[in-house]
Amino acid sequence: MKCESPIFQIFANPSWGGGEQFVYDLSRRLLADARRVVLVSRPSAVIGQRVATLRAPYHTLPMKGVADMLSALMLARLILKYRPDTIHVHHFKDAFTAAYACLLCRAFGIRTRIVLTRHLVRRGKRGGIYRWL
Repeated sequence: MKCESPIFQIFANPSWGGGEQFVYDLSRRLLADARRVVLVSRPSAVIGQRVATLRAPYHTLPMKGVADMLSALMLARLILKYRPDTIHVHHFKDAFTAAYACLLCRAFGIRTRIVLTRHLVRRGKRGGIYRWL
């Protein structure tokens, strides 16, 4: 039996690399464990082709960075449609998009957790906006 609330996997790199393989492998495992997964990325032919084998909903957003409110609005619409319990992001810039979208969805009584997995070994940014995040 499938769980009702999906997990969003958000990754915005338009090329395929280790982080994208991680998202693919994690999503495949979640699906095997009867979890619902929704994949969200930038428009990319290679990403679209590779995730098509997962047979999970796949959506593309512009994902233009920290101040991309259009992507946040589009993501908020997806949140309202699917009602995920968790949004798993794999890059700081994507976490901002997710945070803005979640703030928009609070007006509709929807609270969604955001989990950030940092795939780099460099020290994270420490500016004020990153502390807020």
